[in-house]
Amino acid sequence: MIKKIKENEYVVKIQELLKNRRTRALVSLGLWLIFFGFVFSLLGKSEKPNLPKPVVIESNYEYQMTFVVNEATYLIHGVRNGNEESFSLLNQTYFLEHDQLYLFFNDTKVLQSSTSLLNIDFLKLRPEFLKKLVLEGDLEYTTKYESGVIKKGYSVPVSKFVELYDGSVITDDQLISIELSEKDGLLIEVHMDLANFQKYNQEMITNYEIKIVYSNIGDEVNTKLE
Repeated sequence: MIKKIKENEYVVKIQELLKNRRTRALVSLGLWLIFFGFVFSLLGKSEKPNLPKPVVIESNYEYQMTFVVNEATYLIHGVRNGNEESFSLLNQTYFLEHDQLYLFFNDTKVLQSSTSLLNIDFLKLRPEFLKKLVLEGDLEYTTKYESGVIKKGYSVPVSKFVELYDGSVITDDQLISIELSEKDGLLIEVHMDLANFQKYNQEMITNYEIKIVYSNIGDEVNTKLE
């Protein structure tokens, strides 16, 4: 095999050119260019590393949300069953049905003008939107615990968050941090620091964090709060 290569007319011609002082430098340069071109082509074809994908839970679950807005804390308990969701906030009961928000008042569901409360669209707190967010972000760390819990921290540019949130295009180099906790293949907890996003809603907000803890995942749950 080696003998055939040495006898190849192109190889013989290159060897003759290399022996000639006038053509040696030019031929050497050409060979190096070919070598680097081959290396770069291999690098370009190399597959990107498989990034860990976020675990997404089903659309049936119960949850406990904790909002920390500046110095105030708000607790929300809710349940979701597909397109229907109900939750309590500040002694009021709300319903999310087919992407519409209703306040339960005097035994009547009163349609609200938007799905936002506490300066955040509650539809954007669902796992479907969280998945979009982290897929656009960078995985910063993965921590595994003996209990089987795996925590993954992501950073998402504020500009990308705003684009996904309402379609607006802005320039902002700051980041939003999101931590997902999973166990046995299920998302069980979310923690988000949205202070860098909330400055666009209200300048007085300097601290804005949301923690969501899921339970009874996958069960058929009653959206009417007891």
